Amino acid sequence: MAIPTRILLVEDNEPLAKLMEEFLRSEGLEVEVAFTGDQALAAAATFRPDIVLCDLRLPDMVGVDIATAFRQNPVTKNALFVIHTAYGEMDIDDIDVPDIDLFVSKPLTPEKLEELLELSRRPHSERRSKLR
Repeated sequence: MAIPTRILLVEDNEPLAKLMEEFLRSEGLEVEVAFTGDQALAAAATFRPDIVLCDLRLPDMVGVDIATAFRQNPVTKNALFVIHTAYGEMDIDDIDVPDIDLFVSKPLTPEKLEELLELSRRPHSERRSKLR
């Protein structure tokens, strides 16, 4: 039996987080939810996510700062780090944020999730994408 992909969902909107968690679990994924950046950083060491799906703006920090902390931690440095935002489309090639693998606009669809799972299987150096 294959080990399920682990996704750390970092989302401060609790109703949205609950819906996303249910969707991700229904897809056979193991999910941990954090509502703040501090909670995400604390969960990282024990949960060891394969993918981090992080809101851009949280009550205590921004997703870019969380990504930087993840890249500096040997346990989480190779996780696929995705900013999941309602602020519209952003082209990763136009933004100099080396710690983020891609930006995905909300909502997360089954098609977007499939591409995330595909990207998480690639070597870290081949992950930057224009997925929206």
